[in-house]
Amino acid sequence: MVKRLLVLAAACGLQGCAGSLVPGSIATGKVDSVYVEEYPGLFVDSRFALGLPDRPRWARIQFAPALPDGQTSAIASVEPALQLARGDRVEVRLMQGEGFAAQPAVVVAVIDALQDAITAIDPRMREPNGLLPARLTVH
Repeated sequence: MVKRLLVLAAACGLQGCAGSLVPGSIATGKVDSVYVEEYPGLFVDSRFALGLPDRPRWARIQFAPALPDGQTSAIASVEPALQLARGDRVEVRLMQGEGFAAQPAVVVAVIDALQDAITAIDPRMREPNGLLPARLTVH
């Protein structure tokens, strides 16, 4: 019985990581929670994390309305340079690829709720010439 519950929980968790109809596309969502990977495979809510330096961070993003493929949430990696919190609006590059070769979804920008403008950008999203892709041009 316990094994069945673990398999069900894993399947439900992976549903949020599922790819979209347009892999690598950008979607806007709201941060539901932020997690720190304290140790490999051990994810702790950022409010309770030990604060160990250089630990990967992940965010659960909710999409409303749902994406074209019906996806309503995703787990996305967060660049250490980005400061975000529960409730922030963010731009997410959706998962690319499938299976073990897939690249995870990534939070690429934080959007200021009052000004509806991008306030922080993942440095990895800049083009080689230092400019931002047209989709992420700061307002």
